[in-house]
Amino acid sequence: MIGAGNMASAIVGGLTDPENENRVAKENIILFDVDRTKYERFGDGFVLADDIPSAVLSADIIFFAVKPQNYPDVLALAATAAAPEKVFVSIAAGISISNISEVLGKNAKIVRALPNTPLLVGAGATALCRNAGVSDEEYTAVRSIFASRGLVIDLDEDQMNRIVSVTSSSPAYFFLMIKAMVDSASAQGLAIENLRKAVCTAMIGSAKFALQSEKSLDELIRMVTTPHGTTEQALRVFEEEDFCGMVDRAMRACTHRADELGKKV
Repeated sequence: MIGAGNMASAIVGGLTDPENENRVAKENIILFDVDRTKYERFGDGFVLADDIPSAVLSADIIFFAVKPQNYPDVLALAATAAAPEKVFVSIAAGISISNISEVLGKNAKIVRALPNTPLLVGAGATALCRNAGVSDEEYTAVRSIFASRGLVIDLDEDQMNRIVSVTSSSPAYFFLMIKAMVDSASAQGLAIENLRKAVCTAMIGSAKFALQSEKSLDELIRMVTTPHGTTEQALRVFEEEDFCGMVDRAMRACTHRADELGKKV
């Protein structure tokens, strides 16, 4: 793991989970981060590398779990120890396989992954793609790591920047919706200890209902909406404020930024 932040912690959590039939022993996982204090969250038993080249040299699968702006320096150091048999996994938005192979070499085996924050609680949604050098066996090994922490979506790379707004960034949208609902209820004088839990439970239940139902989303909306009732009034405000248009513009801005990030590497 090059980088020991939240996503690295989530991935390692899946790798070492006792319920994972393909779990990996801690002594077979190498960590490196320039901020050594981040190792504390992992606990004991892991191998701590002195630098990026030594970490890459000792590993079969290398995860780049760093911010996009740090990729040029990280890739340059990793390239000094890259070898044809190693598999490199990138989890940065916007950084294409071609961007990475330009530094690591045209024959480098690269898997591009876009996980999201709920990976931390075993409910992630991760999009994956690979280049031609990655074998089915190697891809399955990487895929199983993310599958142990949630849903995996296999995509062609030309779809990866578009999926960012659907899965990787979307938890922030949902958190914002939860916050807005909690703040509004509080402002209306609803003072209950578990207000946040009530809003979250309603969101989880709605998502579960949508997943299990064969009805269209429009039909599900109509199920909740009584003519001239309370829900209809709320939806009328959403429509007047162009809620769906606003979401569309936000998601397009997210995709545009992913495209921009790739051009800067």
